[in-house]
Amino acid sequence: MTFDLKKTHVVESARRAGFFFSLLFLFGGISRAAEPRGWLLTLDAALAQPAGMDRPIALVTNGNTFPPSSERITLGHDSDFAWGAGVGYDFGMDYGRVQVSYWTFENDDAETFSKTGLVTPALFGYGYYGYMLMCNQSFGSCDPTLPVRFSGSSNVKASTWDLDYADVVEVGERFQLRWLAGLRTASYEEEQSFRGTDELYTYLQDKSVNVDAIGIRVGAGGDFRITQHFSLRAGLAYSSLLGSSDGKSSQTFLDGGVSCSSPPCTEERTGKDKEFSGSILDLELRGVWSAGPVDVSLGFTSSRWDGFSRDPVPTQGFLGISETTPDDSFSFDSFEVGLLWRFGGTQRFSAP
Repeated sequence: MTFDLKKTHVVESARRAGFFFSLLFLFGGISRAAEPRGWLLTLDAALAQPAGMDRPIALVTNGNTFPPSSERITLGHDSDFAWGAGVGYDFGMDYGRVQVSYWTFENDDAETFSKTGLVTPALFGYGYYGYMLMCNQSFGSCDPTLPVRFSGSSNVKASTWDLDYADVVEVGERFQLRWLAGLRTASYEEEQSFRGTDELYTYLQDKSVNVDAIGIRVGAGGDFRITQHFSLRAGLAYSSLLGSSDGKSSQTFLDGGVSCSSPPCTEERTGKDKEFSGSILDLELRGVWSAGPVDVSLGFTSSRWDGFSRDPVPTQGFLGISETTPDDSFSFDSFEVGLLWRFGGTQRFSAP
């Protein structure tokens, strides 16, 4: 069954790649832009906003209201800095270019909560030492009318390496079709932690997910020249990736608990998925100002990562029932400024 699923994924990826290459053959009879021979250097800086990373760190049940209410506690992810760089060589005379590029993002978030009712950490679940269930015990016994204090943190790292062959097709006097095909490697790391107290004991839970994948990448887009030096650019690129993912979760009764007689009591759970499959869809819309060998761009980009937050070590409830959310997609939405510099050969200047 595993082999069939993987084969189906490869066939589907090939079908999608074939769609892009069909476009290339469609425009094969149209003249291509004669780019000058030489080196290319690209630099990009962006303010990226992670979206869809809503894996819960705790569940709060409040029986003091009617009807009783439940609240899923997640961490908000703030915008952070992302950057990319690349180098390539343009062969000129309609032979296209080869380019290598790198992109990376890292983000740390932490938040403190105070919630009335019963608090259940959501990173580990049910284990040998039981189920963590926190209730304020300031006066020696559980009082669900008093708030429980806890905090959570999250660290996210993502990066890609691309090796592409790209070219430009002249469709009209003001429009150029751009296309690319190549390889991509992608890595994703996420670490979450929970720390809370019922005013008598301290409870800790941690979870980590690591993904490494490689696959094909195809893309197409267009440049519409508005003036001699300014144009609008739009495009998309799709990556189909295979690889592996692994995860680890743990819980610690730091200074005792119902089933912890000799603190600290710690237990771990690990998981691995050797048949990982996922995809990345990159979209861009930007304005480009050209002056001789330099292009400066400013615009919006969105990168949707599907499958990368799939949990290889699901949170387990009583009798091993999974309590992990099935959502495994997220995105990075960015406002980005970019620079492209041509050097080491005959430079291209805008037509008079």
